[in-house]
Amino acid sequence: MRAGALSLVAFTLATILSIRPIRNIAFEFFLISHIVLIVIFLVAGYYHAQIGNYGSYIWPALFVWGLDRFIRLARVIWNNSTFSRKRDPTQSLATVELLSEDSILMSLKRRDFSWSPGQHAYVILPTVSNLPLESHPFTIASIADKVDGTQRNGEDRDVVFLVKGCNGFTKRLRDHASTHATGTVSAYLDGPYGCPPDLRIFSTCIFVAGGSGVSYTLPLFLNLIRENARGGRSSVRRILFIWALRDENYLPWFSKILTEALPHAKSSLSIDSRVYLTARPIDTSSSSASTVSEKTDFAVKTTTLHSPVDYHPSIKLIPGRPDIRRVLHDEISACTDGGSLSVDVAGPAGLTAAVRRALSSDAAGPRAVLKGLPAVTLHVEKFGMST
Repeated sequence: MRAGALSLVAFTLATILSIRPIRNIAFEFFLISHIVLIVIFLVAGYYHAQIGNYGSYIWPALFVWGLDRFIRLARVIWNNSTFSRKRDPTQSLATVELLSEDSILMSLKRRDFSWSPGQHAYVILPTVSNLPLESHPFTIASIADKVDGTQRNGEDRDVVFLVKGCNGFTKRLRDHASTHATGTVSAYLDGPYGCPPDLRIFSTCIFVAGGSGVSYTLPLFLNLIRENARGGRSSVRRILFIWALRDENYLPWFSKILTEALPHAKSSLSIDSRVYLTARPIDTSSSSASTVSEKTDFAVKTTTLHSPVDYHPSIKLIPGRPDIRRVLHDEISACTDGGSLSVDVAGPAGLTAAVRRALSSDAAGPRAVLKGLPAVTLHVEKFGMST
């Protein structure tokens, strides 16, 4: 009876500590307590059930849990092999750099680590975490192969993560990056995980990102340029890349990526990159400018978009928040080549909700397809924990 009572108490506490407010306020406490309480629940439940010879219903759960832990540990050892680290010490280090006051750029070099655009991996930083094997998932913001279409045979791959510093682990990582201009920490990878979409079948691809959500849309965007550069089987003819930011601190990094990628895109691929700055005014000291007209329900608003000389000239800077409904509807109406259209979004809940509302209207519904408009497929990358 004592084992049964202990098992019931542990499971009850695990349930109470799993409610969303507690997870959001103290995630690390939730994680550690959840693991400990579930182990107590299973072990105590086994001894309680064994009294009536029902222990065989409990131990398989323990076996599956232990097997999962063993496989993940073996995968971490394989991805971060001791032999590779001895041959090249940089293979076990991550470079961390502060991009803005709350965002960190973390990059690792891996020779035998491969992934698909849009996948994520668990990162273990023993010197930053509270526990030695504590791991945290982040979407990989880079692609495994070169954007010009060639392979990296025997070369290091840059595994890049864009991390937003909030509380707990990410706050400690942000503090480390702020005290070291460009520092290094011991790092291990577990992954990759996830099944990202194959966008090569669409004729038009629209990427919508808010803040660090670009870590999902950017590698998909770069992969389409790579497929176009190498003459792969891609039907994509137009790409619209939208990124909503609070300030310009990300732009030098983004501009460098475009400078390396866009020259490899063929003329058959139309690329439109727009960055919306939602907080600070745009520096208008520019050598080039372009004009975009945005229709509203009452008038046509014309905005001059300036690209400062320090940024790639293809980047169109727009003050304020994007009119998601108008942008998507204009792109759907302009897609008249008979192909289909893909919308990929990642970012705050408000942004993904705005995209869903825009695509739930008649412009992207069954009636629109019957009228000759393209079929629209929506892919949403949600950050955070499920409710």
